[in-house]
Amino acid sequence: MRSIARAVVRSKIADESYEAVAVELGSHQKAVAKIVEVLFAESELVKSVALRHDKYKPATMRAEGSKEELTVGFRGHPYMLSFSDFEDVEVSNDRRPSVVDVAVATAIGRLHHFINIRDVDSFVYTMALVKSYLGSRGAYVKLSELKNKVLRGLLILHIGDMIAGFVEQALLKNTGDVDIYDTESLETIEPHIPLATAITFAGDRVELRITLHGLSDVLRREVLENGTSFELEYPVYKGTLRILGESGRADFKDESSTLRVVHTKVIHKRRVIMDKIGGR
Repeated sequence: MRSIARAVVRSKIADESYEAVAVELGSHQKAVAKIVEVLFAESELVKSVALRHDKYKPATMRAEGSKEELTVGFRGHPYMLSFSDFEDVEVSNDRRPSVVDVAVATAIGRLHHFINIRDVDSFVYTMALVKSYLGSRGAYVKLSELKNKVLRGLLILHIGDMIAGFVEQALLKNTGDVDIYDTESLETIEPHIPLATAITFAGDRVELRITLHGLSDVLRREVLENGTSFELEYPVYKGTLRILGESGRADFKDESSTLRVVHTKVIHKRRVIMDKIGGR
């Protein structure tokens, strides 16, 4: 059985069994980590969190909806993350993680899926856990400093995850007819995500264009000034999704796969404006 990050149900095969296509968890985590690494400055800790941020998804995968029209969802996995999941996180090649690194990484990982809905209770509770963890190990950090580190990391991880999720959903649908996330219209995306994303398919070639705006204090300078290009690789699996009993728990068994390479170009709105001014 393969651990998956996202799946689309295509058709019913038999009772409780469905044909589906899926992207595996490892591919999703690596993609988010690469996006974070390429685009954002001082992102080493967040890159490590990205490689673990959906660690418990396989344990909570569910097939939801009617049996004629199912979606694949995940319930509660961020709350399963604990400090022990990050105590061996590789912050750099020459030092082990500090107590503060572990605390901040855990907070980012736990809060990542709740910041969308501005879950203040979860934020306050998680920060209290972090302060307690640090206190039990004799470490003191100002709450304001912790908050800034966590919120900065959440922003970076969240944008990386949104981009990867958009790509994965498009690959699974295997069509160019995909909604464009555009914060200028505010119609199809939450207004706090400062990016516009479009993906096109031309035969086997997949091209992704990302336009960022704002974020000047977290983006790498070369991204802010000149933009950048890179590739994301995704094996897309075809297989069987089975529902396991009345709980709705599900598993996925792959039968074949196709490697899709996503050619990604990122440009900042500042660069777009400068190019237009220079072209006049």
